[in-house]
Amino acid sequence: MNADHVVDSKDLQTLVWQWLSPDCVTPGCTADLDGINGVNMADFTLLANNWQKVDPHIIISEFMARNSTTILDGNGESSDWIEIH
Repeated sequence: MNADHVVDSKDLQTLVWQWLSPDCVTPGCTADLDGINGVNMADFTLLANNWQKVDPHIIISEFMARNSTTILDGNGESSDWIEIH
C-alpha cells in the first residue's frame, strides 16, 4: 500500500486508519484492496494473506539509447547503456 514493496505493519496502520471510514466508500481509497465497499474485513483478509511478502522490483535510474554526442568509451565509441537498481 505504501509503495515500499513489502506487506508489513506500515500497511496495517494505513488499513486501520481507513477501517470502515465513510470516506473510503468511493473508489480510490488506499486500503480498499479489493475495490469493493470500502475498507473492511475482506481487505484485512487480503492483507493478512500477503503478510511479510516482498514484491520484487527494479528501478531503471538511467537510460541512454542514443548518445552519439556524449562521452566516448575506451574504443572511441558511444555505447548505449541502462542502469538498473
